[in-house]
Amino acid sequence: MKPPQNCSAFFRGLCGNANVLKPFLWINCLNPTVTSFLHHPWIFDIPIAFKQVFFNMDMPVEDLRISDCLNNCNWNVTALNLMFGSNWNSPILSHGKISVDGVSHWVWFPESHGTKLSSNIYKFLNKNPCCGQQWIGWSNIWKLRVAPKTKTFIWMLMHNKIKTYDFMYRLNLGPPDPCVFCGLVLESYDHLFKYCHVSVRVWKTVENLADITVNLLNLVDGGVWLDFSSNGNSLFLASIIAATLWQIWKSRCNLIFRQDSLDISKMANLVILHVKDFAVSSNGHLMRNYMMNNRPCPGALGVFSAVAWNITTGKGGLGFMAINSNVTVCCAGFCPSSLADSLDMNLKALCWALDYIIISRECCSNIFISSEDLWKKISSNEGLVSWGMIDPWIVCVGFFFS
Repeated sequence: MKPPQNCSAFFRGLCGNANVLKPFLWINCLNPTVTSFLHHPWIFDIPIAFKQVFFNMDMPVEDLRISDCLNNCNWNVTALNLMFGSNWNSPILSHGKISVDGVSHWVWFPESHGTKLSSNIYKFLNKNPCCGQQWIGWSNIWKLRVAPKTKTFIWMLMHNKIKTYDFMYRLNLGPPDPCVFCGLVLESYDHLFKYCHVSVRVWKTVENLADITVNLLNLVDGGVWLDFSSNGNSLFLASIIAATLWQIWKSRCNLIFRQDSLDISKMANLVILHVKDFAVSSNGHLMRNYMMNNRPCPGALGVFSAVAWNITTGKGGLGFMAINSNVTVCCAGFCPSSLADSLDMNLKALCWALDYIIISRECCSNIFISSEDLWKKISSNEGLVSWGMIDPWIVCVGFFFS
C-alpha cells in the first residue's frame, strides 16, 4: 500500500504497518473487480505469484481474472479444478464469500496451526525472559554430533519445510495421502514424528538402547531440546533426538522409494551408531561412519577382539565380542592373560573369538582387531608359523581382511 501525497505522518505509519501485515492476511470476502488474480491472497494463504503450487500452464496466467473462476457469483469448481488440478486445497469454498458491490474484506488466515514444531520455538521465546536475544537453538543445530546432512534436515524441520504429504497437499502438489507407516491418518509433521505408533516405538527403543531415563518425545514436543543449558537437556540428548528424527524420515523415504521393509530395531540401532560415530570419532575420522558402515551383514556376525596390558603391575587381559546386524551383542568373553607380548595376546584373543564362531557354526562377515601389527601379519601371512600357536584355520583369516 503506497501512502497518498500530503497525508499525515500517522496515516503514513498505518500504510507502513499494513504492508508488513498484508502477507499474513487472507481475503475472505472479495470483490472480483478490485482483487488481483496473481498478487492477492484470494484463494491461498499466499498470493499465487509467490506460492509454490500446481498450476495448469496451458492457461494464459497473465490474462486470467477472478471472474473466470465464477459462475453467477458462485465459485466455479470445474474452472478451479482445471486451473489447480483435482487436489487443490483452499478454504474459499467454506469460508470465502463474493461481494460484487462491496469492498474486499481482509482477515487473518483462518487455518493457522499451533502445533507445528516452529511454533514451539516462539512459545519458548515468549516464556524466556531473554526473548529479545537470538534463540540459541539456531546456532546449536550446527553443534550437534550428527552428520552434516542431518543438521541441514533439522534446520529445515525447524522451519517447517519438510515435504510431508500434508505439506505437499497444502501446496496443491499432491493428494492427502495417509502416513506410510500406519496408513491411518494424513501424514503431517506431528503425526509422522510424534504420534504415529511406529515412531513412538522407535523413540522408546532408542531410549532403552541408550539407557535414557527422560521421555524424548516430551523434549521434542516442548520445543526446547536444542537449548543445551535447559534443565535435563544436554548435547548428547539433543544429538540423539536429531538422529532419531532423521532416521524416521529416512526410513519413511526408503519405504516409499525403495520399498524397504520396516525394522524398528534396526532404526533405533542406527540412531545410536550415528551419534557414536560423530561423538567418539576424532576429527581425522569424522564422516567415515565406521560404526554405521561396518555393521555385520544380515544373518552374519561381526567379531571384535582387544587386549590390555599394564606394564607396571604385569597384569593383562584379553576379550572378544560378537554382534549381529542389529548391533545386538550375541556373545562376549574376557579372561586374564600372562602373555607379555602384545602380538601374542592379540592373536590369542582373535583365536578365541573365531573359535566361538566355528563352534557355534555362525557366519562371520566382519572382524575388528585392536592391533595394526597383527592385521599386517595376518594379511601377509608373515611370521605366523614362528609363533607356534597357530591352528590351521587361522591362516585363512587373511581372507576376511582383503
